[in-house]
Amino acid sequence: MQTAWDGPERPGGERGQEYGQAQVRGQDGEWTGAWARNRQQGGRDAASPHVSGHVPPAVRVRAQASTQPTVLQGDPPAERVVSRHHVEQEAPPLHAALDYRARRLCVALDARADSGADAALLVRLGPASAQLLRWWCSHAACRMRVDNFSVVQRQALLHVLLAHEVLRSDDPGVLYRRACDPSTLGDATDIPDAAHHGLRLAPGSGLRWVLQALLVWRWANAFDAIQTQVDADTMPTLRLRVIAATPALRRRLQAAILGTACDPATAGRDAPHGIEGSSLLRHARLFVPPALRAPFRAWLLAQARGAGGLRIVDAAPQDPRTVWTLIEARTTEKCTIEQNPPAADDTTTRPRLRIDLQLAADINAHAHGDAALIDVPLAQAIRRSACKMPALETVDTARLPLPAKPPRRPGLRPRLSRAHRRLLAAGLAALRQREDAFAALDAARRPHLLVLCATPLLMRAARRWLIDAGLDDDAIAFADEARTDDPSAATRARIAGPQTPLCDAGICVVAILRSHRDDATQRLAAFAAVSGAPLLWPEPDFVDLRSDNVERAALRRPPRHLIDVLSIVDDPRCRDAHASLPHLLDTTAVPATDDLFATPLRADAATFDIAMPAPCDGAAHMPQAILPERLSDLPRRILRARHALPVAKSVYAHAPCSALDSGLRRALLECAEADPAIDSHCLLDPRRHGTRFREAWLAHAPRASAPDPRGWPDALVRTADRIYLVELQPFCPTGPQPPGPAERALLRWLRQLDARPPDQRGHRRWFRAAVPAPLFWSWKRSGGALSALLSMLADTAAHPPQRED
Repeated sequence: MQTAWDGPERPGGERGQEYGQAQVRGQDGEWTGAWARNRQQGGRDAASPHVSGHVPPAVRVRAQASTQPTVLQGDPPAERVVSRHHVEQEAPPLHAALDYRARRLCVALDARADSGADAALLVRLGPASAQLLRWWCSHAACRMRVDNFSVVQRQALLHVLLAHEVLRSDDPGVLYRRACDPSTLGDATDIPDAAHHGLRLAPGSGLRWVLQALLVWRWANAFDAIQTQVDADTMPTLRLRVIAATPALRRRLQAAILGTACDPATAGRDAPHGIEGSSLLRHARLFVPPALRAPFRAWLLAQARGAGGLRIVDAAPQDPRTVWTLIEARTTEKCTIEQNPPAADDTTTRPRLRIDLQLAADINAHAHGDAALIDVPLAQAIRRSACKMPALETVDTARLPLPAKPPRRPGLRPRLSRAHRRLLAAGLAALRQREDAFAALDAARRPHLLVLCATPLLMRAARRWLIDAGLDDDAIAFADEARTDDPSAATRARIAGPQTPLCDAGICVVAILRSHRDDATQRLAAFAAVSGAPLLWPEPDFVDLRSDNVERAALRRPPRHLIDVLSIVDDPRCRDAHASLPHLLDTTAVPATDDLFATPLRADAATFDIAMPAPCDGAAHMPQAILPERLSDLPRRILRARHALPVAKSVYAHAPCSALDSGLRRALLECAEADPAIDSHCLLDPRRHGTRFREAWLAHAPRASAPDPRGWPDALVRTADRIYLVELQPFCPTGPQPPGPAERALLRWLRQLDARPPDQRGHRRWFRAAVPAPLFWSWKRSGGALSALLSMLADTAAHPPQRED
């Protein structure tokens, strides 16, 4: 975040202490507020930067004594209205200050030792919250799983926990002061009663996952309180209520949280089976740390049966942009089963926490009104690779008329103009450009075409044209008929009007058919970008690919591929409506997946397969832990041709070799292929190989410790009598280093494995071999065999030389 402070000198020599004289450039270089208008008019005062180490410039907020009584419902107190107005209209945005402090909190999460100024932030977090943040946001944990929160989702979660538990306030002025000046945190004791926070994210950026993570956060804190509670009569009970804006959103949320058994009237004996379909359990490796999964599943099952304190209802929100509201009630009474869910305006319990989750009001501007903890419009989410990158397709309609007013067509048969036919043909070509290439990577991810029509006449005509163009009748549906929750649906094209709420990851092409020139130009352009905003390929494997396209879009260059690129086909005369979005140009000659390809298991994969038995002590937490986990459990891998190497001693025909390690992995593969003593080898994918093997250890790790990447193997190498867990180290250690938690767990598991019968360990002994890069390159230049190097390192680690006095 780039910050520049300007302000006239006040009596006493102080500068920049009034909100109205502060000028701040936000994270994306956008000026906002009254100070932005002053800058745009050419006014600029004497600069006086306030920089102290890594702390952002502090702004002193003069507290105003409140004479108003405490208000738990309705409008906020008067002094908070003034503070919100100052922060919103005259001060730098609150979310910019919180973002800076959240970055420092992330540094503390990734640190191996709790020391320094950043560690003071972690101390203020509760044990359950610190454990969740390390699991959700630490670099070591994120690189070990497929499912991860996007940058925007992580930022939202960090801001909520930062404001509620570290800064301990919900007042924007107080939050801003404490975020800018950590020395004032001593004044922060307890969060006020009826705390109220607001989040504002772009459509398609994953607001529902944020809500589910916040649900886990409140449960984890309540579970931690129960575990430490001595008096069972005063045991805290978790009472949560989620208010959805519409019945459709309520049904979607119930299916995501409670699975198919979401109706208390029908959630009897079938509840244990239906709960497994919930998003929280299907993505439990992301939402819940390993040690908490068993009790969380039991709690979720109780909610599905109607025996808990969670209620999901629908009601009209006060703010039309509010999608969901999460309310936690403060009570110490034991929870009783409620036959009927409480109404939205039920005030019988005292609220403890309320979080409003809203959609960004505009595509490229921060909303004005309530000061939100995070405010990410769609344009910003696209720049952060949290949504698809829009690309405007080139269509030649210059000589075809576009009437100024809606035309009147006689007769009942719908007809399309030549301009409409060209737009639909371009959209269908963009769809077919993706279909085969996407299916080669993953047949379940079908790209869809969305046709936006302003009038019912055009909608019927577009359907008829698509059928004549070769699409099946059952593959075309209107938006209200298409089922987005059915992965087996054969829908390839959807037709919708500008008023139909639609936000689907499968939409990769949008064709806009306008009836006349002023046909809700801005609204149609915004709806087109929002409809296909969710990511179709959200895995970490595709993060760099999306970032590359974002950088090329900033330089006005065409993309390299169409992975998570949204093609928008519109009349060129309406292109100005899309000017606010960072977009690419003309993807006609762009390959759909660049050089990505899927390498399946080879026909004789069993000859080179290696089984990794999970640790025995993990069986209590994971029923499958006693079963071996084989390399062949991953049926295929998606690689880039420029970073792949053909191999003959692996379960796959190609192996990945990263371009970021100076060729170390490629050289290791080449040495393994050339060594006759090596029977099999495989570079491990840290997100997909050995997941049960790894999480069984993490279930027994200390709660306060971050996942330690040291000790996790980068490769498996098998010889006639040994299997090596190879860890690649970028440098040679200068001296003996104490093993970390992961290394100690790995050594303990190796001792347990050696005690097993030979058939359970592949009739071979397992060893850990840490290979320093300088030693490997020196050994390779001397012509030594890789198996000999691994044997020497493994024996040295097993029997370290004794130090002579």
